[in-house]
Amino acid sequence: LGRWAPLLQKMSIGVPEEKGILQAISDVALENSERGKVLTSDSKFRLVLQTFHDEEIVGEEAVLSWAGDQQEGDDDRLLSLPLVREFLDWLEVDNEDTDSSDEEGSSSDED
Repeated sequence: LGRWAPLLQKMSIGVPEEKGILQAISDVALENSERGKVLTSDSKFRLVLQTFHDEEIVGEEAVLSWAGDQQEGDDDRLLSLPLVREFLDWLEVDNEDTDSSDEEGSSSDED
């Protein structure tokens, strides 16, 4: 990923593009192929999600929106992977904490 991160970061100009990157990797993971089996085994897909997030290729909003789309879709196997679910739960809590601190900051700014 070190080689590809700079290119992927340039392609990640907004949430739709970030979700496109996530959808592409999830499509590969859901293939009935060796690549799909590898990505859905153990912690591999979580590692991909977390690395994309840590390398600032995708943001929290894109990951959570992608997960919402997956829940509404026909196949939510990736979301049922325990370590993926753990990462998504962590992002949701972090996102809620950020939202609440933003609201506190804007209300104290008005004082």
